Amino acid sequence: MKTIAKKTPIIAYEDMHRLKEEFQKNKYVKLPGFFTKDKFQTLFNEAIHLLDTYSKRKDFLMEDTEFTPRKISTVSGNVIFNESSMITELYQEEELIAFLEEISGDKLFPTPDIADRHAIHRLHKKNDIHGGHVDTYPFVLITCLESPGKDGGGELEYVPNSLDIKDLGTDKAVRGYLDQGESYFMRASDSVHRVLPLKKEVNRTVVVFTYADEVSKDIIESYSSNLLYD
Repeated sequence: MKTIAKKTPIIAYEDMHRLKEEFQKNKYVKLPGFFTKDKFQTLFNEAIHLLDTYSKRKDFLMEDTEFTPRKISTVSGNVIFNESSMITELYQEEELIAFLEEISGDKLFPTPDIADRHAIHRLHKKNDIHGGHVDTYPFVLITCLESPGKDGGGELEYVPNSLDIKDLGTDKAVRGYLDQGESYFMRASDSVHRVLPLKKEVNRTVVVFTYADEVSKDIIESYSSNLLYD
């Protein structure tokens, strides 16, 4: 891998053909070291500050997703929009969006629901979980700021090309682990997914960027944003 240019926030990948094939097949690609070291450190500092200042603790069952649990601390995209020019500018970065569009083969649009557009999630208590669901808006870029480690739980579990929550936990499901600084890009409206429970008290902190497509760009509000963020 090589850095694109000092002014750009992301790393260049030399295996774009593989990434595109993998995304088309699995609706998911892992992107190690997606952001340059300097940009990641700036993002880390900004997100942790916002968490320390504005996070809300959530503990409920989501009716719209067959009452799957949410035990999580969040910072809403509305807070980020008002308090962080750094994250909002990164979300709109042309180089970043062009890269994701090349992988997906689709044009990406800003998510209309600002609460769901860019957010921060943290699991930090034993058994914290982000239960099974599919997303309103199709594309999500997740970047890991703090990892619970390979023995800490908190892995992504997803089922490519399935919308059935009952497929989670079966042999159809795939698990993905994220270390600090790693990202993944996913078509999250086409594959049911969840973040598995933490096995101990350790932080799993991620920044979430969500993008719409031509079909969803006029959906004003996500079914989950009020409960998850407000």
